[in-house]
Amino acid sequence: MTTSLLSTFRDRLRREAGPRLWQEIERAANERLERRGEHAEWALLAEEAGLFNLAFREFQLALRDEELASTLGRLRLLLEQLQEVNDLERVRGLEGMAAALYFRAIRQAVAHTQPDLLRPQPTPTA
Repeated sequence: MTTSLLSTFRDRLRREAGPRLWQEIERAANERLERRGEHAEWALLAEEAGLFNLAFREFQLALRDEELASTLGRLRLLLEQLQEVNDLERVRGLEGMAAALYFRAIRQAVAHTQPDLLRPQPTPTA
């Protein structure tokens, strides 16, 4: 459905660009904000429409999706390696690598959804 919506917006943008259409594009992009995928396509549409803040946000979300997919791929590889290990030290090493990847992915997800949580908090003064 989203692909056809993107196509519809692209066609309309060529025929009837203007504030009303720009608002529709922003509204549609905001409705699918938390979904994975197609952020790069929405970014290109927003850029074509001159909605540069929206394009920037969508490009950031596309990068997030790619980073998380890459991290999941690495975790799968570590799991496959774990199946063939007989040495406890090697298991611990793989566990450490997996933990580092896991916490990196969590940090990336939080950075995009709740950036205020990662900002240093002021320390209370006595």
